[in-house]
Formats: sequence, structure tokens, C-alpha cells
Amino acid sequence: MKPSELLKQEHREIGRAISVMRSVADRMEAGEEIDPKIIGDILFFLMEFADLCHHGKEEKVLFPALEERAGDAGRKITDRLMADHRIGREHIAAMVKESKNYERDKRGAQEKLAREMMEYISLLTEHIRLENTTFSDLVDRSFSEEEGERLVARCDEVERELAVGHDQLLGVLGKVEREIKAA
Repeated sequence: MKPSELLKQEHREIGRAISVMRSVADRMEAGEEIDPKIIGDILFFLMEFADLCHHGKEEKVLFPALEERAGDAGRKITDRLMADHRIGREHIAAMVKESKNYERDKRGAQEKLAREMMEYISLLTEHIRLENTTFSDLVDRSFSEEEGERLVARCDEVERELAVGHDQLLGVLGKVEREIKAA
């Protein structure tokens, strides 16, 4: 498997989470109350899967390898993507804070939480588009098939080091998808 294929596969899973979050934010903006557990679960998935797992693979393996191989072109794209990661973490922290406020006072925090969700969705949507095109193209051009397979193996090592496994996280996502459809 090429590193770009791994990224795109994980982007599809993150896209599912974004879809759920968009549904939650749309409902909140319409004044509907959402079970705080659903919000907590989607934030858990994004923190564990999108950030620790997916971004962890990029930051620990793919970005350094690309910077070394592609020089300035690699650094330019990875700097942009790292900035997105930092901004995304700020949005996640704000959503965690607002979700706690939402549990205590739904009406008071609902608008802020929905707005943070929509800003995060916008950021992540553009970020994924950039990774699926410019970044993936550069990675594919920069590494042979054998080198790409070694990078994917190193990404697998990063994933094995995590406290929560890939299948468990996808189970959380599936549960949230079912709950939001049923709500």
C-alpha cells in the first residue's frame, strides 16, 4: 500500500465523523438539543483517531520523510499542514470546553459549540482536500513503491503504540452514526 492510499482511507473515515458533526451542528443551530454523550463520543473519535492516530502518523513518519526527500517543496506543504493540525487542536479544545458548558447549560453553550464545530469542519475539509491532492501527489512522486511500503509499516507502528485501537475507534464512530440517525 502506498502512503497516499493509507491517508485517503483514513480521510474517508474522518469524513464520516465530519458528516456526523455537521448533522449535530446543523441540528443545534436549528435549536434542537443533542445528547451530550453523542457530542462526547464524536470528539473522542476525532481526538483519538484524527489527531493521535492519523496526524500522529503524518507528524512522526510522513512529514519528516517528505521534508528530507523533497526539501523546500516538502517543508512548504508540511508547514502548512502542521499549522492546520495546530489550529484543529485549538478547535477541539474549544469544543471540549463548550461541550462541558453545554452539559450544564444547553441553551447558553449551544450556539458557541455549533459555531466551533462548523469552523472545525471547514478547516478539516480543506485540509483533507490538500492532503488528498498536493501532498499525496508529492509523496507518491518522492518515494518508490518499496520506500512507500516501509513508510506505511512505520505508520502501522505508530498506530500500535496508541492506547485505543483502530477497530475500537471505528466502533465508536459507527455507534455515533447510528445514534444521530435515530435521534
